[in-house]
Amino acid sequence: MDARLDTSDIMSLAMSSLGAGSLPVQATLAMGLGLPSGMPPVEMAGFRWSLEMPGVDPVSGDYAQDVTLTSADDAKLRLPVAFDLLGGGREQLGPMVELASQLASQGELPAGSELAITPGDLRGLGMTLPAGLLTPTIRLGVGEDGSLIPRG
Repeated sequence: MDARLDTSDIMSLAMSSLGAGSLPVQATLAMGLGLPSGMPPVEMAGFRWSLEMPGVDPVSGDYAQDVTLTSADDAKLRLPVAFDLLGGGREQLGPMVELASQLASQGELPAGSELAITPGDLRGLGMTLPAGLLTPTIRLGVGEDGSLIPRG
């Protein structure tokens, strides 16, 4: 028996998803991380991340690769983001479609979103700070103009 999906008819596939009460959206969040001017380079042994967007259940993941942070250039990272347009029920479909449309057309997170990053081990200046108490979670809010605002 061949259990592969027939993708020759995308409309049938979409209707099948809707019939199952699910409409998944997958995106890639491009992010640049860097250090303030004048700081020495730091190696970060990956990080945990979570993203909260208005009207969507939080999504999270692990970035398992080492990242070199410098004050000269931002490290270019890509985080996979996935959510279900129908996850909040049919009454939230309108706002969810609007969110997906904004992500697709403008390529930016909506105002009120929050990105949290919890670093892994940090190495620099000849020392290593283990993940945990010495490497607190960094929280960044998204402002009305799309700018990132550090939160306490």
